Amino acid sequence: MTLREPISASLPIAQVWTFLKVPHQNQVSKSNQQTPADVESQRRLLNQGLARRMHLPTITLCRTCRDADPALLEQITATLEESGVKARLQQVDCMSGCLRPQTLAVRQNGKTAYLFGEITALDLPDILTFIQMYRDSPDGNFADARPLGSLRLKAIARIPAEVP
Repeated sequence: MTLREPISASLPIAQVWTFLKVPHQNQVSKSNQQTPADVESQRRLLNQGLARRMHLPTITLCRTCRDADPALLEQITATLEESGVKARLQQVDCMSGCLRPQTLAVRQNGKTAYLFGEITALDLPDILTFIQMYRDSPDGNFADARPLGSLRLKAIARIPAEVP
């Protein structure tokens, strides 16, 4: 197989992996060749990075909601940093919660995801409590949502995790 030939869907995955990852001897100089230890080290670092990302909740805030507070993401970031709670934060355009602006979603690999509406800076303490409870929950579900205060009344949707 040469670099110009398409990868066929009928190739066994081991051959595709070899084709993608291991260059032909003539294509790589001796000084650029990776040792098995180099490859293993890169694999380990990649897996650690993926594991870290998969095990952190992701908070997504809508930036295009009517009357969206442009400072809310920074306020959430500061609140999480001050409390030492780790989460990934992002802003996106429209999450279709337009009737209850400003919307905020929380999700994590293997857990139930949540969409909240009518979020303001006044909800920051409840958001912090939610993130801590969510992080500590094995599946993202809670037996008692009362500690979430008024945030529990702002839930628009609860999306179950993918069934294995």
